[in-house]
Amino acid sequence: MTIFVPSTYNAHKIHKDAWSMGSIRCNRCGTSMGRDKCPKCSGESCHIIIYWKGKHRKISKAHDGFGLDKARANAVLGEIRVAIDKGTFNPIDYTEEKIIDRKMSTKLSQWLQVRKKDMEEGIISPSSYFNIVGHVNNHILPFLGSFDVKSIRQENLEDFKDQLSGIKSKTKKNIFVTLHAFFVWMWKRGIRDLPAFPEIKDSHDATEQEAMDFDEQQRELQKIPDGVIKDMLEFGMETGIRPGELVALRVADIDKKNWYAEIGRTVSAYTYIRDTTKGGHKDVIPLSDRAIQIIKRNIVGKFPEHFLFCKPDGKRYSVKSPNYYWKKYTGQTLTYKEASRHSFATQLADNGADAYEIKAALRHTDIRVSQKYVHKHLERLRDKVNRRGKVIELKDVENESRS
Repeated sequence: MTIFVPSTYNAHKIHKDAWSMGSIRCNRCGTSMGRDKCPKCSGESCHIIIYWKGKHRKISKAHDGFGLDKARANAVLGEIRVAIDKGTFNPIDYTEEKIIDRKMSTKLSQWLQVRKKDMEEGIISPSSYFNIVGHVNNHILPFLGSFDVKSIRQENLEDFKDQLSGIKSKTKKNIFVTLHAFFVWMWKRGIRDLPAFPEIKDSHDATEQEAMDFDEQQRELQKIPDGVIKDMLEFGMETGIRPGELVALRVADIDKKNWYAEIGRTVSAYTYIRDTTKGGHKDVIPLSDRAIQIIKRNIVGKFPEHFLFCKPDGKRYSVKSPNYYWKKYTGQTLTYKEASRHSFATQLADNGADAYEIKAALRHTDIRVSQKYVHKHLERLRDKVNRRGKVIELKDVENESRS
């Protein structure tokens, strides 16, 4: 808290230059502090007296809101002197109100309100917003919430990274992406500079995805009772669309003249249906003969606004439904996304599709994702080449020529 120096200091008798660089005084008796304690009363709690703009000011707390001992007072006094030299010092920054306002917990709460508004306006998806909220509440706030937002340095972020040691690298990266976005928001408002962020190296902790070939898919589909659920699951296998897109597909999204599907919406955060493209543009995917048969069977008696695959009451299925019914009827360890979308891309690669064709069919945003399927196909092809028979080892030509 910042107040005028009380009269017990007889500050009017002391020349202002004596106070201009600051003095550290005992909280109990006002005596100038010794190395660790007050030489008069042995008190350890202290405050700073600074002469600023013609007045003496008392500063009794650091940026984090806690009181001062001699070591902390020296650190705060150093910060104040630097701020005075830069012309940025303001004693109000050390008041209780400002200290609370600068806490990471306060600023993160303000930032989440901005992110919530972005979600409501369609700038970010509900799932993205709830992921951000999860990263903040579960990881960032427990470790950094009590810090002054201006005091965060690279070493603090390194410590934060270390305490995330039990978390997968992909999740850890996402947490730091969230934290970086928060600091960019702060920086744009002139609140602080961007701190240096620690490097997070890739690790091999991600679960390797598996895939099915077409015949395996057909065998598993035979375990599922005939009806809309089976049609929905098979349609996902025939198109490779995401589960959220599958349950959000409407009759109006099907071009029955040219037989293609327009994919432009998905279920986000389990509840919200949102457009996935801007300006009314939709991604177009081709439909196999089997997918067309499934569509024809499921559009009977439906209006354009109806869901292509829906419950008897006309409501859509949950985004979790495809995986739930897949596991329920087949008992498979593979997830439905692996059995449909991932398998679809794998089958395309095995049938000669290149990375750009896979990217178009799967609507990947990054060609590197599509290239992984081509690389996996080449690895499987190499295994087949090596399994075709025993190869006689050739002699070293260079050594043979020397002999």
